[in-house]
Amino acid sequence: VILCARQFGKSHLGVAYQLENAARWDDRCFLIMGPTLKQTREIVAPRLRRIAADAPKGFVRPSKSEGKWYVGTSEIVMGGFDQNSSGQRGKTVQETTIEEIVDSNPDDYQESLRSDIGPAMTHSDEGKTVFLTTLPKVPDHPFITETMAQAQLNDAFYSFDIYANKHLTKAQFDACVRRA
Repeated sequence: VILCARQFGKSHLGVAYQLENAARWDDRCFLIMGPTLKQTREIVAPRLRRIAADAPKGFVRPSKSEGKWYVGTSEIVMGGFDQNSSGQRGKTVQETTIEEIVDSNPDDYQESLRSDIGPAMTHSDEGKTVFLTTLPKVPDHPFITETMAQAQLNDAFYSFDIYANKHLTKAQFDACVRRA
């Protein structure tokens, strides 16, 4: 779990991470999930295009589907907790990154993790799920009560507040403080 303040670069990191994974592994599926498929595409696609612009021609290719990109012989697939949870069934997912849990429905989140993502990673080679997010708005969201608690027990929890964001100018930091 990587819990960060807004505008920290979590989404960029997640896309770069999955691009690197897809380039490293042959014939694997890498999943990027968000609260909704639409929101995931809106977050991921522009970052994928920007990062892929530096890749060798043809190495990173969008599919006809807006929710899938090919990287070498592997693929990056976008999903949403709002979709029919059977969307990831039948796939072997090597790794998953999860975006913006702040906006996710607790029931959809839990159902997707337990019924789809977990089973889809059964045959991965030491695959993991990386959560890149801010806190959900609901204090009893299963991300807080289960996922964060488990990550803390496994020494896999990292938290960075606005004070840790060294890319903000003083004026940007002060503006964030005023808005808060």
